Amino acid sequence: MIYFCAQKNRRELIVQQTALNGIDYLEVLVDPAGANVVTVTLDQAGDFSTYTFALVAGAGTTDPPAGIDSQLASIDFSFKAGCPTPADCQPATCGPPVLASAPDINYLAKDYNGFLQVMLDRLAVLMPAWTETPSLRA
Repeated sequence: MIYFCAQKNRRELIVQQTALNGIDYLEVLVDPAGANVVTVTLDQAGDFSTYTFALVAGAGTTDPPAGIDSQLASIDFSFKAGCPTPADCQPATCGPPVLASAPDINYLAKDYNGFLQVMLDRLAVLMPAWTETPSLRA
């Protein structure tokens, strides 16, 4: 399971310069290997609680070490390997969802035939293959 930095713009600024560093992502694995990897061995299995991995300057302080960006010095994660989480995948786009246009409704309909026509018009939009049955107009 991989937890990405939630501050995409901040991450890009840190990558462009060499004076600061920070946590790019955290990956929960059983047998990690590779370059630029910090391995943390635990004395017991984690649960589904939210944990915080933080780089600190020393015992008794929450300040990051010199050269570590304060906003990228910690990351929240859990040990729910294989469980759905909002941090699993970065969204392809940011922004509000595209809203569908409002249906074209005749608000002047005030009787049975008017309401029936409004419903039939809406059904024609929602289900183009649907056909009206003659018994509805009785």
